[in-house]
This record gives sequence, structure tokens and C-alpha cells, in this order.
Amino acid sequence: MKRFVLLIVLAGYFIFIGYIVYGLINEYVLQEEPDWDQIGVENVGTVYKISLGRGGGAFIWHFVDGKKYQAFDGTHFYGMVIGDKFKILYDPFNPEKFKTKSWEPVFLEDEETIEVTGEITKVNDHTWWSKGKILFTYQVDGKFFKRGQHLAPNYKEYYPNLKEGNKYLVRYWVKNPQRAIIYLDKPQGK
Repeated sequence: MKRFVLLIVLAGYFIFIGYIVYGLINEYVLQEEPDWDQIGVENVGTVYKISLGRGGGAFIWHFVDGKKYQAFDGTHFYGMVIGDKFKILYDPFNPEKFKTKSWEPVFLEDEETIEVTGEITKVNDHTWWSKGKILFTYQVDGKFFKRGQHLAPNYKEYYPNLKEGNKYLVRYWVKNPQRAIIYLDKPQGK
């Protein structure tokens, strides 16, 4: 009889654990992404914290009607700094859900920037586990800076000649020159 009771208790325990695991998988793994191109409303998100290492990424916030929404985003690349800004698409019915367009960094109109020439030092294509990205260098007051930037999923359509050694316009923020954007649509002299 004691064995029977023990089996019933163990079975109940495993069923309970199974329901928890099923719920977590349903909530976090099997949840379908919305069609951001259909429902997404464009906004600007700001990096306010960066987590390095395996599983790291950026914590990003954005504002809708004066209310702050924030979330973790796996977006991360070499040289990312707190204060980086990106275009995002958010769900108008649930602004906490958003997609960072990490290949579209931006400066706000009131952020003072300076233009210099930057050079591509590395191009990494998109893979199933990683977004495509470039590394580039630029110089500010005799000091060299190195930074990364993600590439749009269809970047080869727009920039078929993108390669190491190419030079493009770079704008950097006066208050922190590490925060910079390279403009692949604005090539500079060789």
C-alpha cells in the first residue's frame, strides 16, 4: 500500500512539473512573433544597459504617450555603448513587445554630430545563429575608434560591393565619439 501511495505522489509530482515546463515552453519558446511589417509602429529605442558574455545583449527602452517601456534584446555588437539609439517597431496594442531594427541606428535631431570618413575592416554575413555585421574604424582628433554595426537582412541587394577596405561617411556623437554610425549609402574617396 505504501508503494502505491508513493507512486501516486510521484506521478502527481511529475504531472505538476510537466505542466510547469509545458507552460514555460508555450509562453517563451513557441510564442509566434507578430508580423512586424504589418502591425509595427516605428519609434526610437535607447540602449540603457549592456550585458556582456554568453547570452548577453542590450536592454532597450522606448516611450509611447509619455510612458516608458523596456525590455531585454539580444542585440549586441562590438563597440555598442549606453545611449545608442535604434529604430524599433512596437506592437500598438502592447508597447512592451517590440523588435529592434539593430541595422538602423539613429541620432536624434538635437544630438550634435561630426562627420568623418570611416573604413570597413571586417564584413560578417548573416548566418542562422548570427546577424550580419561589419566592423569599421574612424579617427577623431588623432585617436582611432573601432566599432561594429549590424547589416540589414537584405543588405547585399543595396550594397553588393560592400567589402573590407571600402570607405564611407561616419557620423559620431560629440559627447561620446564611440557612439557612431557608418552610412553605407555614402561612399567616400578611396
